[in-house]
Amino acid sequence: MNWDTPLCRLLQWILVLPSAVLALYPFATPEHDAKVTAFSKLIKVLKSVQLSFAFISKHLLHEQWWDAIARTPIPDGDKQLYATEFASFVKVGLVHAMFSSIESSLRLFLHALDPVAYK
Repeated sequence: MNWDTPLCRLLQWILVLPSAVLALYPFATPEHDAKVTAFSKLIKVLKSVQLSFAFISKHLLHEQWWDAIARTPIPDGDKQLYATEFASFVKVGLVHAMFSSIESSLRLFLHALDPVAYK
């Protein structure tokens, strides 16, 4: 798998952000800092997508894998359809998980700014 992709470069860049935040705010604790939590959520989403892409490239696109896991023969057209549908599922999941993590992080920021405004 090619690890020099835009997703991998983005993940590598985001991986350094929690430690950069802690360097800027040495009094912050990672378990309770909303900024670190926000970046950690994004890292988890991107790592899951990266794992899904690795699964697609290492397994779903190879006949041998399908033959090894199938109880009965799977038509070639169905294999391609399943791989395409899984890739679509990953894309939709990426959008949903990113939106969810960003929205959740914004609520953490709002609560940190004004604990009474949002409960």
